[in-house]
Amino acid sequence: MIFRQIDEILDGRKTQTRRTCKPGEVLDKLYIPGFGTVPAVWVNDRLKWVVGRTYAIQPKRGAPGIKTHRIQITGIRQERLQDISEEDALAEGVSGMRVEETGNIVDGYEFGIVLGSAIDAYRELWDSINTRKGVRWEDNPLCWVIEFECVEDADA
Repeated sequence: MIFRQIDEILDGRKTQTRRTCKPGEVLDKLYIPGFGTVPAVWVNDRLKWVVGRTYAIQPKRGAPGIKTHRIQITGIRQERLQDISEEDALAEGVSGMRVEETGNIVDGYEFGIVLGSAIDAYRELWDSINTRKGVRWEDNPLCWVIEFECVEDADA
């Protein structure tokens, strides 16, 4: 998978990614003998993402993956982009503190710089990556929410 926030993944601050749903993609199940049934995203009868599998962390298209680590998918769901919660925006790896309208810092957000809410910071990040009509924040596209953990690459 291609990521812009490599450092955030490697240090455990990014544990979610959102990808716009494309035509033909569906969330269904996959039976894995000895393990059971797990959620999976299919595209025209081909597997795209499967809970439990690992995927390379790529800094850009065509670049080799990070040699020492991979991501392991722990959950997949669909939601509209603007339905992201403050907690999920933080799991997207954006740094910042949530600030009340009064200017008081809300407990539990003691890192980074004051950017407003984590959702505001995520909106800026999303729009810096997704510039085409239909996938911008204002378009509120349907997205895959992919939860993952960073794991060491056993083959490294």
